[in-house]
Amino acid sequence: MLTEGEVRALTAFHGEQTVSELATNLDRSLSYTSELVERLETTGLVETRRQGKTKRIRLSDAKALELLTDLTQQYSHIDWPELLSGAAIRVCYYLDTPRTATELARRADVHRSTVHRALAPLQHRGIVYQTDDGAYALND
Repeated sequence: MLTEGEVRALTAFHGEQTVSELATNLDRSLSYTSELVERLETTGLVETRRQGKTKRIRLSDAKALELLTDLTQQYSHIDWPELLSGAAIRVCYYLDTPRTATELARRADVHRSTVHRALAPLQHRGIVYQTDDGAYALND
């Protein structure tokens, strides 16, 4: 599961950046940002390369990042890092098609109550809705 800091870092990326530039954008220390980048690289969400002594970072082409980018662009007024930390981002990943809470729980490997709890704030904002048959779906 991603922390709020990791989601915040992912939404702060603009092309390729150095660790120092990302730290400045996040208003965090260089050591904190370096650790954050290492965790994101381990999960496959960012890629790094060395350019001399400088470490350059860019988002990977993971499907989850494509979905996150789409959401942040469509609903730019929402504080996504707060909403998508923890299990919420794992649950949302499987909303590529309408799915029941049971299906989402099984795929995201969380309890059904976690699915409901994770999606409730998104429902209140009109981003996610429940279909007539009880499945959750992303609002277009």
